[in-house]
Amino acid sequence: MSKHTEGPWSYEVRPNHAGPAPRYVITSETTDRIAVISERGGAASPEANARLIASAPDLLEALELCADWLSTEFETDIEGDNFHSREILDPARAAIAKAKGEDND
Repeated sequence: MSKHTEGPWSYEVRPNHAGPAPRYVITSETTDRIAVISERGGAASPEANARLIASAPDLLEALELCADWLSTEFETDIEGDNFHSREILDPARAAIAKAKGEDND
C-alpha cells in the first residue's frame, strides 16, 4: 500500500453547493483535498469526524513513539511471558499496522 499524505492535516469548513449543510474538507500543506465529510449519508457528527480524520497523522506518529518506547522499556518482558506489556503493545501494534495497510483483515 502506498504511503499516506504527509501531515500535518487540518480541516476547513466549505460551502456545500448541493445543499444547506456545510462540507468539512480535510487538507494538508501539499494536498487541497484528502477527504470530504458532509451531513449527507447520515454521518452522526461531520465536524467531529473531520477533526478525527485530520488528527490521524499526529495520532499515528504519537502511537508509534509510544510503542517504540514501550518495546525498549519492556524488551525482556515482551520476550518472556509478561501479559501486561503484551496487553498494551499488541493493540498498539495492530492499530499501527491497520493505519499503514499492513493488517490482514
